Amino acid sequence: GHMGDPMHSRPLIVNYQDTGGAYESIVYVATNEGLLHAIDTEHGDERWAFSPQALMPNHQEFFVNSASTKHPYGLDGSMSIWRDDPNENFVVEPGEKAYLFTGMRRGGNNYYAFDITDPDTPKLAWVIEGGAGGTPGFEQLGQTWSRMTPAKMKIDGNDENVLVFGGGYDIKQDPDKDSLIATQPIDDQGRGIYIVRATTGELLWSMVGTGGASGKSQTFSAMTNGIPADIRVVDINLDGFLDQLYASDMGGQVWRFDLNQDENSSDLMQGGVIAKLNGSLAQDHRRFYNEPDVALIGKGGERFLAVSIGSGWRAHPLNEVVQDRQYVLKSQAIRGAPEGYGKQDLLGSWSPITEADLIEVDGTQMDPQTNQYG
Repeated sequence: GHMGDPMHSRPLIVNYQDTGGAYESIVYVATNEGLLHAIDTEHGDERWAFSPQALMPNHQEFFVNSASTKHPYGLDGSMSIWRDDPNENFVVEPGEKAYLFTGMRRGGNNYYAFDITDPDTPKLAWVIEGGAGGTPGFEQLGQTWSRMTPAKMKIDGNDENVLVFGGGYDIKQDPDKDSLIATQPIDDQGRGIYIVRATTGELLWSMVGTGGASGKSQTFSAMTNGIPADIRVVDINLDGFLDQLYASDMGGQVWRFDLNQDENSSDLMQGGVIAKLNGSLAQDHRRFYNEPDVALIGKGGERFLAVSIGSGWRAHPLNEVVQDRQYVLKSQAIRGAPEGYGKQDLLGSWSPITEADLIEVDGTQMDPQTNQYG
């Protein structure tokens, strides 16, 4: 057999039980040749493979197999699984459903969803095509790096199974091949966060940086850079439904969104930038490729959400100009939305927390000093 390289795509295992009670497990893995493979764990046999039409040219490139420094990218994105699993035993049993979702990473701007309820008769459930001329509402969608994170949400009184993902990557953030200069441009693509229905891909809400704000979308002028990272979904009251989202972008910004509790508002979410951690100097051109981590901390009679994140330039890891950092931000608004996003000045207006607001620690102290920002 022949198989392409799964460079960034991580395999996922799904367990099944048939009507006779027999169990089987299938490994799903996607490769840069442009194929999603389904392989049974018992014998290693390939049950089926799927290639999107957009990636047909990749097969010719691999077939020719010429020596080249060029690496073709295909289905190299993060995969996720959503199960309709009422008994929560992580086995797809008769009457239950399972879907698999994958992005393309550097292979393209699309997401693909598969109904894998029956591992022998998979169906392509839906496709989202990003960019101009693609699926309406997804004009801003860049290279699909962000994992589609399954979650449950209350929308207009209905319980919805949704997927939450970032707007993706713009290759403008790749270093200049000749000079490797660490410029930090404004992006054209990837500037957004999307929430879609898991079974149909229908757009339920989006937050974008420019234009295209239809009824299901909100526009934020601060959204000037792409979000290739996953979105951190937080269910703070443990009722099984999404309450908060945290995101980070290629412009060194950290975002928070809260489910809108104002019944008079047409906006599904409210939010903004809680921290802007880059600067105009080359050494301050920090980028976030990973999502923030969020933890509930109780310390010295104070309770707060710790939002932790580290910066880096994945497209140019050997760069020595940018001074990358690890940050911990504090948010006192635990169970509901804060009054505003970031910090409040004496006149009552809100702006993002900056590096100057934070206390620097050197990593040697067991109990480092913090202030109200982190």
